[in-house]
Amino acid sequence: MKRQFSIIYIVITAELIGPHLWAAIPAPPVNQTIGVPDGIFNDLGEAECRFCHEDPDIATGGAIIPDRHHLLMYSPIRTGECSVIHNSCLLDSECNSGICSRHNVSCTRDSDCPQFPYGETCGEICIGKTVAPDKDADKNGVSDTLYQCLNCHLEDTTGGIIQMQVWRDCLLCHVQIPGEASVHHLSPTAQGSNSPIGDPDVGDCTPCHGTLVDDIGDGHVIPVYQPSALVPTPSGGDSLPLNAYGKGSGACDYCHDQDTMPPAAPVEIYRNADTHHNTGVYKNEIGVVNNDTCFWCHNVIPPTNTEYDIRVCEGCHGYESLHNIAIDSDTGCLFGDPGCEVVIGGEAAGFSHVGNSDDCWGCHQYVRASASVSGPATPYIGGTDVLSATAGTDTTVTLTGYALTNLNLEDSSQWTSDITLTAADGSTVTLTPDSISSNQLTVTVPGTTAPGTYALRAVKGPYAKSNPVVIAVVPDIVITNVNCDRKKGVLSVGGSGFGEKPAGTDGYINVKVNGQTVKITFWSDTRITASVSSCPGNAAVTVNALMGSTTTGNSSGKPPKPCNGKKC
Repeated sequence: MKRQFSIIYIVITAELIGPHLWAAIPAPPVNQTIGVPDGIFNDLGEAECRFCHEDPDIATGGAIIPDRHHLLMYSPIRTGECSVIHNSCLLDSECNSGICSRHNVSCTRDSDCPQFPYGETCGEICIGKTVAPDKDADKNGVSDTLYQCLNCHLEDTTGGIIQMQVWRDCLLCHVQIPGEASVHHLSPTAQGSNSPIGDPDVGDCTPCHGTLVDDIGDGHVIPVYQPSALVPTPSGGDSLPLNAYGKGSGACDYCHDQDTMPPAAPVEIYRNADTHHNTGVYKNEIGVVNNDTCFWCHNVIPPTNTEYDIRVCEGCHGYESLHNIAIDSDTGCLFGDPGCEVVIGGEAAGFSHVGNSDDCWGCHQYVRASASVSGPATPYIGGTDVLSATAGTDTTVTLTGYALTNLNLEDSSQWTSDITLTAADGSTVTLTPDSISSNQLTVTVPGTTAPGTYALRAVKGPYAKSNPVVIAVVPDIVITNVNCDRKKGVLSVGGSGFGEKPAGTDGYINVKVNGQTVKITFWSDTRITASVSSCPGNAAVTVNALMGSTTTGNSSGKPPKPCNGKKC
């Protein structure tokens, strides 16, 4: 009887597994369609920065870079934070005559975080430090607290003529030390000192990555029962079938692993250990290690059984987030293609974590063929047609991506995305799309939106949200009246949105009459005066301001006459 049972068992196993020995689950590296590729980003150069931040088809960052920076005028200078006390470490409020008042130790203008050797009591480091070319623009010996033009643009006074220098190297201010943390992971949010979602003692991932991941300490479900064959392991799966590298199913690296065989992905793909260790969240920008962050991923507290390692991984990769990752597998379904609907439980293998039974078996060692808690697939934004909008005017934005809507095969439910618009102060409004398909939606940003930088995210239900795309809402530059005093030789331009005009910016910020630059004598946000030698009739007056330009005109396309007699 025992032998007969063994034979039957073998036959059942062959019947169950045999058809899937050649399943279409991709060999490593797995599909890199959504989210951040399984690469490392600790050696960024200028070209890599602009690759994402200046391409509207790569929504990461978004917005026109000069607009984003100019909108910072007169806002608090963004600084690093002390790793323990979390106060700013580029300001001088606690550095009195070279002594830090909080710790009674020597300090410098650049930092009020005492630089103790690692491991000593109360030692801390300045994390996330961003350097401006000149932190003391007014030259009063004290670091400025608010952004001004001269914090970023230095003046060249060669020959007695003031010329504003324009810096275009991202890494001049956003420090990237080769081999150390990505500038993104040095932010207070990623480092955990400013945690809007999760535990203030650990970093947050979802503000940038969306719910393709979880935040440690945000309350998502992490099972407490002992791992078994049902639960994947971080690496070292030993179940059939084997992938092209000889690794068995039942582990993350069955699909997520280094690309050591052709064809190579568009970016170099690394092992799981490399991608996680090279996030840089455990180091500051000068390479000092913060051991506390090691506990985010490594369980060094009993029980030390390696079976429990997966529970630590679930701090960032819980089953709720993993079970809601899916894109459409139909041929030709790319960004913006209409009619391509993501169907959880109904996609080809390798296009999601829950596409079909092959995806499930890749993690769960062929003992589970359907995913629980699957619902709204996490949306992903991959492109936008608008990077900057003008305040006062409704702006229609078209976003392209994946899984903006989705179906659930199990209960035939459909999920559609709304859009959240989040300001720099964290305030959020929810917008309903004007139109939507799985891969494209349009939404109207209201003209009542105040000037500033905003993050747009697609959200579904109470949980799923996309990565953000950033747009800048810039002030509307309006000329309401133009007058010219011929006797005094003074041109006066009234309106709004002119902003400020620092010395040395004549080549960028100016007024032109019939294409000729005139000499500015006064400039404010609502009024400009300039000296002119004459008042030509029917002149075109152009204001080139910090946030854009405008020219006088009317419905016929002809500019109004700025002069009528001696005073007009």
